[in-house]
Amino acid sequence: MKQQTLNATIKDRDAVVRDICRCIYGNALPFNLVRNPYFINMVKSISEYGRGLKPPTYHEVRVSYLKKEVDIVHANLEKYKLEWKKTGCTLMSDGWTDGKARSITNFLVNSPKGTVFIKSIDTSGSIKDANKMFELFDDMVMEIGEENVVQVVTDCASALVSAGEKLMEKRK
Repeated sequence: MKQQTLNATIKDRDAVVRDICRCIYGNALPFNLVRNPYFINMVKSISEYGRGLKPPTYHEVRVSYLKKEVDIVHANLEKYKLEWKKTGCTLMSDGWTDGKARSITNFLVNSPKGTVFIKSIDTSGSIKDANKMFELFDDMVMEIGEENVVQVVTDCASALVSAGEKLMEKRK
């Protein structure tokens, strides 16, 4: 195999970087993607694999590997759940309004192991209804495990304060 000159290597890199950039531009991906550790790891993995790597098929991306990744996420979540049983945890909610004036409530769980996102729920029809928000928080406590939840943290919106009080009445 003939060793490449520095100029040839620079031209080859230029072509590869142009292809990467075209993919980013053509899919309207954010430019800061190139700082993402997953992106960097992907580029390194492709480089280490070398010539002949066939890109993943549509089916692999959409089904096979997505299922594998979901399984990995669930396995990692189980490690957090074990910690919740040992030390307890905090259920946290954070509400925000999107560009279409819909209220979205995010639920996270914090423990000494770290903070985990659980889910987002469209609460447009219930954010100002203390009874509906109580039901939502009560369901979340059941999902996490009543025996694991030490406290619930929300913002100070009146419906959420009232929902919290109802939750404390129900779960002494």
